[in-house]
Amino acid sequence: MIREKDRLEEAREEAESALLEALSRLQRIRRQEKHLREKASEMVRRGCEDLEELEAVEEKERLERSRDEALSEVQLLEDHGVIDWSSLADSSSTPDYGVIFSSVGGKA
Repeated sequence: MIREKDRLEEAREEAESALLEALSRLQRIRRQEKHLREKASEMVRRGCEDLEELEAVEEKERLERSRDEALSEVQLLEDHGVIDWSSLADSSSTPDYGVIFSSVGGKA
């Protein structure tokens, strides 16, 4: 009787463990499906043909945001007198930020 009880308890624990693993896997699959639906919706919204094109568009936007943030920081530092352009060689005036940042990866 005790041996049968132990066997059933072990079987129950194994089944519970398998169930928890299956539920965890199901949750991961559902998150992946949701992510895929969101990407598909974004592709349609932006008129992209495939995921690679969407990722390229998103990367370009990310780089543009980074460039714009850097430009804002430089301008803020200049406004507060932290950057003194006249101390740089061959620099008699404030630089053209558009030229500087367009050479780094996009339009200003």
